[in-house]
Amino acid sequence: QNEQLSKYGDTKSARNIMLLELKKLIEANPLFRDKLVFPSFKTSRLRTLINQ
Repeated sequence: QNEQLSKYGDTKSARNIMLLELKKLIEANPLFRDKLVFPSFKTSRLRTLINQ
Protein backbone atom coordinates (compact mmCIF):
# COMPACT_ATOMS: atom_id res chain seq x y z
CA GLN A 1 0.00 0.00 0.00
CA ASN A 2 1.02 3.58 -0.58
CA GLU A 3 2.43 5.14 2.61
CA GLN A 4 0.98 8.58 1.88
CA LEU A 5 -2.49 7.18 1.33
CA SER A 6 -2.41 4.85 4.34
CA LYS A 7 -2.49 7.75 6.83
CA TYR A 8 -5.97 8.80 5.67
CA GLY A 9 -7.73 5.67 6.88
CA ASP A 10 -11.18 5.37 5.32
CA THR A 11 -12.56 7.26 2.32
CA LYS A 12 -14.86 9.44 4.41
CA SER A 13 -12.04 10.87 6.49
CA ALA A 14 -9.86 11.23 3.37
CA ARG A 15 -12.59 13.28 1.68
CA ASN A 16 -12.96 15.48 4.76
CA ILE A 17 -9.21 16.09 4.87
CA MET A 18 -9.14 16.94 1.17
CA LEU A 19 -12.12 19.28 1.53
CA LEU A 20 -10.46 21.15 4.40
CA GLU A 21 -7.16 21.42 2.51
CA LEU A 22 -8.93 22.68 -0.60
CA LYS A 23 -10.82 25.24 1.46
CA LYS A 24 -7.55 26.45 3.01
CA LEU A 25 -5.97 26.83 -0.44
CA ILE A 26 -8.93 28.82 -1.75
CA GLU A 27 -9.01 31.06 1.32
CA ALA A 28 -5.25 31.68 1.04
CA ASN A 29 -5.61 32.96 -2.52
CA PRO A 30 -5.49 36.79 -2.41
CA LEU A 31 -8.02 37.05 -5.24
CA PHE A 32 -10.67 35.31 -3.13
CA ARG A 33 -9.75 36.60 0.33
CA ASP A 34 -12.73 38.25 2.06
CA LYS A 35 -14.89 37.74 -1.03
CA LEU A 36 -16.14 34.21 -0.52
CA VAL A 37 -18.38 32.79 2.15
CA PHE A 38 -18.43 29.02 2.12
CA PRO A 39 -21.89 27.55 2.65
CA SER A 40 -22.42 25.06 5.42
CA PHE A 41 -23.58 21.77 3.99
CA LYS A 42 -25.24 19.00 5.84
CA THR A 43 -23.25 15.84 5.27
CA SER A 44 -26.12 14.10 3.52
CA ARG A 45 -26.70 17.07 1.22
CA LEU A 46 -23.04 17.17 0.24
CA ARG A 47 -23.11 13.43 -0.43
CA THR A 48 -26.19 13.90 -2.64
CA LEU A 49 -24.44 16.61 -4.66
CA ILE A 50 -21.29 14.51 -5.07
CA ASN A 51 -23.30 11.51 -6.22
CA GLN A 52 -25.11 13.51 -8.89
